[in-house]
Amino acid sequence: MKAIKFLLLFACLLSACSVNVSSVSPTPTLPGPPTTPSLSLTPTLLAPIPTSSPSPVAPFMVPITWEKLQLTGKLVLAAGPGGVVQLDLTSGQMTTLFQLPDPQNSWVQSEWASPDTAQIVIAYAPPPPPGGIQFGYTNLYLLPTDGSVEPLPLFLNLKPNEAYFNPVWSPDGKYIYVLHLVPPPSQTEQPTYAIERLAYPPNQPDPEKELVVENAFWPRLSPDGAKLAYVAWDVTKPPNELFIADADGKNATQIPLPDTFAAVDAPFFSPDGHYLIFSVINNTGFAQRSWLDRVLEVQTAYADGSPADWWRVPVAGGEPEQLTRIFDTSLYGVFSPDGQHIVYVSGSGVSVMNADGTGVTSLLTPDRIPGMAGASTVNWIP
Repeated sequence: MKAIKFLLLFACLLSACSVNVSSVSPTPTLPGPPTTPSLSLTPTLLAPIPTSSPSPVAPFMVPITWEKLQLTGKLVLAAGPGGVVQLDLTSGQMTTLFQLPDPQNSWVQSEWASPDTAQIVIAYAPPPPPGGIQFGYTNLYLLPTDGSVEPLPLFLNLKPNEAYFNPVWSPDGKYIYVLHLVPPPSQTEQPTYAIERLAYPPNQPDPEKELVVENAFWPRLSPDGAKLAYVAWDVTKPPNELFIADADGKNATQIPLPDTFAAVDAPFFSPDGHYLIFSVINNTGFAQRSWLDRVLEVQTAYADGSPADWWRVPVAGGEPEQLTRIFDTSLYGVFSPDGQHIVYVSGSGVSVMNADGTGVTSLLTPDRIPGMAGASTVNWIP
């Protein structure tokens, strides 16, 4: 029964949970944009998803309430059953890049744009065969940023009950890092999960993967690609812990954090690489269970409503600093291309703030995101 329980609740998690993140950096500077190869694969290597095309969603405008911030670029959002959507920050135009063929029975869990912004890798659970059950197992798919063609799966022969999600590209465009999850094969065993990476572009279906870190999730690379931040979690040693390692997972170092931090999630680097930003739930409120703990104990993610906030800590070591007091849930964020702002998704929608955590401004409330009450992940592209 434990394996069945895991399968059902894993689907529940993907349909009800977002992510957590944070950011900040004094006078940050970004390196020049790296170059990454564009997708060039023949249909014999990758096959389109076998689905019927739904009626397209016409672009529409949302009111610009952030005009004084003079934001530029576009936000790409993984919107669960709403597919993949894009918000033009200059015009306010909302465009659906990938509309799900069956929003009631499929899900986009996360997305990440390539460094050259030509491709988006998404973690997507397509509709099951007729009469089948949607367990929420996500495969990796490649989608052109302009949404001109249907997503193409990276893995054609998934093993039963495995999933890939929260993919991120390395800054040089040569790797895609991803969390690989395999549910327990029996009632007496725990699920296995690890951060892996695969070379890009793939030169074959079902490309080989390289193990980076076991018992870890939330991979994020430093701007120069030299370091990897992640959250480690051992079922026998709660709570979860924050680590920095080399890009291949070697020479891992734990970031010391206060005991009052009940949970940390979704770390990412400041543009200058000097800080690590992450979301925190304090013991001063409800204690948040880890992501995997919530799944195994049949708890809907964030069902307890535990409030989280953005914090940062120097990579070289030092005391963590609280950036916000928003007391929100399901945080996930990234820096703007110029390093001056942080955009994040949460239970309240999509918001932007200054790099030091001040000036929090709402961009999209949940009702403005097609197909769902919020978004799971966000990218900010030029």
